[in-house]
Order: sequence, then structure tokens, then C-alpha cells
Amino acid sequence: MKSYKKKVDYRLGYCLILCLATIATILIIYGLFFLSGYQELTTYVNGTIDYLQGQESISTTADYSTSTELPSSTTITLTEVESMESTEIEEVSNETMVLLEAATSTMMPTETSAMEATTTTAAFVDPNLLTVAELTSIYDNLNSSYITVWNLAAMNIIILILLIPFTCYFHQRSPTNKIAKLLYRIALFIALLFLVGQLIFLISPLFVSAYSFPGIVDRLFVTGKPQDPLLLADMESSYACNFDYHELLVQYRLQDPCIPKIKNSLFPAYTVIMLIVIDLIPFAFLIYTYAWDACIKDAGIVREARYRVEVNNQRRPQTREQILTKTLGREIV
Repeated sequence: MKSYKKKVDYRLGYCLILCLATIATILIIYGLFFLSGYQELTTYVNGTIDYLQGQESISTTADYSTSTELPSSTTITLTEVESMESTEIEEVSNETMVLLEAATSTMMPTETSAMEATTTTAAFVDPNLLTVAELTSIYDNLNSSYITVWNLAAMNIIILILLIPFTCYFHQRSPTNKIAKLLYRIALFIALLFLVGQLIFLISPLFVSAYSFPGIVDRLFVTGKPQDPLLLADMESSYACNFDYHELLVQYRLQDPCIPKIKNSLFPAYTVIMLIVIDLIPFAFLIYTYAWDACIKDAGIVREARYRVEVNNQRRPQTREQILTKTLGREIV
């Protein structure tokens, strides 16, 4: 167990520094690359939300104007009923009974027809129609991914700055000092704890969002409705591409489709998988180091390979003096 702790103390610090520096570099590079796609998509989503809200406000004002016209007719019928009551009370009572029967008889088919109309309209709702709630969820997905990328990059740099001085102090000056060893191990524990938390954020929301980005692009620009022509023109000018393209012109590179360019500008899922693998390397190193001392080095195949390497090293001259004496001996002979 002492040899295991010694190996961990002397090797885990360098492993963590390399992993943290690599993850921070990848996040910064892809964060800058993801910035353009994030800004353009969020602008398009916000514009589409405003477009839908404008259409809803127009429809609500039209419904309100039609509803305000209805009470005028009802007030006219009420005044007629009052005049009828002042002249002939008995005729009014008889007429109201007839009107009630007629109203009940006419309300039933109208209600059934209204129910049939609503059911038919509900049955024929376009599934490709975008809603404000769906666009809001897409915006939240993009925003959370972008914030997560830069927060993780900043945290990796902070942990890296914290770990480098303790590692250098432990290896260069006082590896046998108990206080230095304790502080160094605390720094290692903080770095490992951060990698565990980073793994959670890499899986969700980053990997989940990166995996769903191609479907979001298809939903917004291929199957989703409505599509504002002005917003599409802005996307075409930003990406230097065409939504309405011809296959022959694409083959001759006279036109570029917009959908592949937009998908490539977003954070890719394979990069997140690579980050997850790099994040797990220190834990794999700990497991492998313990397994090597426990069972791997005593296995038959490994023992035989180590013996052959040791024999070859003994046969091979290791220093310049040995090489010189060997060559001089051959010349004398």
C-alpha cells in the first residue's frame, strides 16, 4: 500500500495537470467556434417567437372585435321583449315559451356542430407548427449549453492554477515533508472531486444538448412552420449559404446548403465524448496503478515479458564507457 501511495503522489499530479489543461483548451477552442452558431440560432429563435406572438396578437384582436359586436343584438332583443311586456303580458308569456322551446331545439344542433368543428380542427392540427413553448425550450437548451461550456472552461483553469504550485512544491523541494504532502493530497482530492462534478455536467446538459442539436436544426429549418423569410435571409447572409439550392450547383460548388453549415457550427457530440474520456483518465490511472501492484505484475505473461526486458537491458551496453570499451576491445582483437 505504501508503494501505491508513493506512485500516486509522484504521478497523479502530472496526470491531473495534463487532463485539466487539455479539457480547458478544447472547451475554449470549441466555445469560440460555438459562439457564432449560438448567436445566430438564438437570434433566429427569438425572431420566430416574436413572429408567432405577433400573429397571436392579431388573431386575439380579431376575436375581440367580433365578440364586441354580439351584445348589440342581444340588447335590441331585450328592449323588444320589454316593450312587448308593457303591451300584452299574456302574449309575451306564450311567445317566450315558444321561443324557449325553439331555442332549446336550435341550441342542440348548434352545440353538436360546434363540437364537431372543434374535434375536426383538433384532428387536423399541423404537427409541424412551431409553438412559443417549444421555441422557448430550444432557446433554453442553447443557452444552457453555451453557459456550461464557458463555466467548465473557467473552472478547469482555476483548478489548474491551484494544482500547479502544490505539485511543483511537492516534487522539487520537500517530498518528505508531511505538511507539504498533506496540502498536496488535499489539492489532488479537490481536483478529483471537481472531475466527478464535471463529468455530470458533461453528460447533462452538454452531451444531451449536443446530441439533440442536429434534430433542433432540422426542426427549425426543414420541418418547422412558420419560417419568416426575413430571418432566413439573415441566416443565409451570416453563413454565406442557401436554403433553396440546386443539386447541380452544389456539385459544382456554386451554392452551399445551409443545414450542414449550421449543424457544423454547433457543439459536436463526439467532442463531448472525447472530453468525457479525458475526464476519466485520472480515475483509470488510479485503478490501473492499484491493479498493477495487486495482480497484474505477478501474472505469468507479464512476469515473462518483464524478465525478457530485463535480460535485454543487461545484454545491451548502457553507458558510453561500456560502448567505448566494447568497440576498443573489438579493434584490438
